[in-house]
Amino acid sequence: AELVDERTGRLDPRIYTDEALYEQELERIFGRSWLLMGHETQIPKAGDFMTNYMGEDPVMVVRQKNGEIRVFLNQCRHRGMRICRADGGNAKSFTCSYHGWAYDTGGNLVSVPFEEQAFPGLRKEDWGPLQARVETYKGLIFANWDADAPDLDTYLGEAKFYMDHMLDRTEAGTEAIPGIQKWVIPCNWKFAAEQFCSDMYHAGTTSHLSGILAGLPDGVDLSELAPPTEGIQYRATWGGHGSGFYIGDPNLLLAIMGPKVTEYWTQGTAAEKASERLGSTERGQQLMAQHMTIFPTCS
Repeated sequence: AELVDERTGRLDPRIYTDEALYEQELERIFGRSWLLMGHETQIPKAGDFMTNYMGEDPVMVVRQKNGEIRVFLNQCRHRGMRICRADGGNAKSFTCSYHGWAYDTGGNLVSVPFEEQAFPGLRKEDWGPLQARVETYKGLIFANWDADAPDLDTYLGEAKFYMDHMLDRTEAGTEAIPGIQKWVIPCNWKFAAEQFCSDMYHAGTTSHLSGILAGLPDGVDLSELAPPTEGIQYRATWGGHGSGFYIGDPNLLLAIMGPKVTEYWTQGTAAEKASERLGSTERGQQLMAQHMTIFPTCS
């Protein structure tokens, strides 16, 4: 309580720098929250996998033969080495490169070199990596270490209404573009979460200008695009989720995405169908440049 003043909104800088606090967050937040792992279309086929993190725990996200998705700790139960070192791909099994312990795509230990000689009586079924709970929402894959946490639908709560603005504009839903991009940002995790949750203020100032200029389509003059200032900001009554939009002014969307995407989002048949599906013209065509965080790190 001494670090956060809920009445004024002021925060003690220690929330970004205190190592003891961070260790508590790893246990109490990242160990109990639903964390985004990726999109279902990134692993469409049986054996497709990608690696990720839950807090500082490395995990594997793997599509099963029955279509199920499993998330388990990417750590061999023998000596703690990574089971898989690739970012993603397709595999029938995974073998630890240290001593050759092999696991199937469900994370079950299936082979141990010199098992009878080195580990007589070993029960392989007891030595698979820790499994996380897995649930999905509109194509997004979430995982949770806590067996007692509320289900994903309850956890997302009110935020689903705002997530649907992006995820449910068409019957086909959304699809992830192939490829992997990584950004390493030397900062506390709350900086990124806060930026996407509530800080649209910086979008039209110097901090975003370099990015906007780099992506500005030919023929578009930035000096003619005044930053929008009218919008709405949303905060969940429970869960720490937040989102916001500009209303009716497409300038920032135009500067970032270009005229074709802006037109698709705001005009024509696709925009009209989105409005019908989402229940209003405002939701389908007038809310621009959405920013959002599903607590703690889905942004």
